[in-house]
Amino acid sequence: MFWKAKNNIFRRVTVRLTLWYLVIFTLLLIILFSAVEYSLSVSLKRRIDNVIVQHFLSFNWIDDIYNDAPGDKVNYKISTTFYNTAGNEKNYHIFFVLLSTNEELKCASNLYRWEKIKTTILEVPYPVKNQDTTLAGRRIPETRLQNLYYTHLADNSLIAFKTITTGIQTRVGYRKFNDGNYLIIGVSYKQDAWLLTMVQRIFLVAFAVLLLTGGLLSYTITKKAMNGVTRVTNTATSIGQGNLQYRVPLGREGVEVENLAIAFNTMLDKINSLFLELKQVTNNIAHDLRSPITGIRGMAETTATRNSTADDYKLTLGMIVEECDQLIAMVNTMLDIAELESGVMKLNTNPVDLNIILKELCELYNYVAEDRGIHFTCRSSAQGAMVTGDSILLKRVFTNIVDNAFKFTVGGNIDIAVENPDHQVTVTVTDSGVGISPEDLPHIFERFYRGDASRSTKGNGLGLCLALGIVQAHGGDIQVSSTPKRGSRFHIILPASS
Repeated sequence: MFWKAKNNIFRRVTVRLTLWYLVIFTLLLIILFSAVEYSLSVSLKRRIDNVIVQHFLSFNWIDDIYNDAPGDKVNYKISTTFYNTAGNEKNYHIFFVLLSTNEELKCASNLYRWEKIKTTILEVPYPVKNQDTTLAGRRIPETRLQNLYYTHLADNSLIAFKTITTGIQTRVGYRKFNDGNYLIIGVSYKQDAWLLTMVQRIFLVAFAVLLLTGGLLSYTITKKAMNGVTRVTNTATSIGQGNLQYRVPLGREGVEVENLAIAFNTMLDKINSLFLELKQVTNNIAHDLRSPITGIRGMAETTATRNSTADDYKLTLGMIVEECDQLIAMVNTMLDIAELESGVMKLNTNPVDLNIILKELCELYNYVAEDRGIHFTCRSSAQGAMVTGDSILLKRVFTNIVDNAFKFTVGGNIDIAVENPDHQVTVTVTDSGVGISPEDLPHIFERFYRGDASRSTKGNGLGLCLALGIVQAHGGDIQVSSTPKRGSRFHIILPASS
């Protein structure tokens, strides 16, 4: 329940990402500090081992002096050397012990600081006693049980190293001479242990500082990265409150967040366009359907209130059916225009030859031209007129425009020409009809707009609006030029298919 609480701070993406960053950062710091500490510990231990080896080499003369002149004087000389060497040692606390072949103490430096580990020191490792030649030249890592590893000198004499942590932390080396005596050298690594302790403390302080700094930086960076999502959320909230004009401001969080904001704004533009289309369609229906419906009601009411015959009822019903068909056609056209302008209509695109479509159209209107005394000509393009589009919708475009040309031309000329210049197909429809006034020309593609010359003709003012929407959905355009009483010229421009 705690994790599912709405106001639970751990449900925030910013907090979760920050915690993940801290966990990863902590693991990396632990691994780094552990590696540094281990490397430093090994390095210090090897340095002490090298000191012990150098002292072993400096006491090679002990092996020879016993062969030449054994006795108490020799032991005294060795003891004096041990004391002097240990007393002059500045960098390390060191001791020297010489054991006989029976592992009895012969001479040593001052061992008062090592009394607690004296017995452990005098225990010579078995491989050194036996001078196991299989270990010579090999480096065996220390184990937890034996805590030993072995190396060798130039003469292949075996040296064992041992770490003793009882009392004073000490590194001890063992070597057996040819005469059977054992030389033991111990070095306290108290100073190195202190150094390791200081390093650990520094690491702990640095770890705390880096963890705190890393946490703050992670939270700051994560919060900044999430600012784009916050802006999207705020925009969605504003849209939910009815402010469809609000858009997500673009920031600098990154390409991904910027693309999200752009995609969201594009979606809002389309939603706003759909909303405006719905509003406009609703207004058009409320305004432009009122008159036809009122007319239908008037016809029905007139027929019902007077002494009408059966023929009167049949005539009225026929007129009502005709008006209803016009209303249905007008509503369907309005819906098609709304879908085209909002971009939601799906086009069934295929390669289309406009020469063929216009040829069929011209054959259909030849009979109309003959009846109305119009000189009607069609000219196809010798270069081809292939476009990519919806053939049914394109037929509606040319039918609407050619039908308007015939509607406003009496006894004149109508010409259709297809051209294919500069990677586009242009269909030009020219007529010598009444033309369009300069005042009406900018508005002819608006819904339900009808100029003065067209008010007396049959229509609803949606044909050109639908034609323009279809052409623009195909990536084209319609251009118009007209001179009153001299005719009009429509250029339908579409991209040629590659």
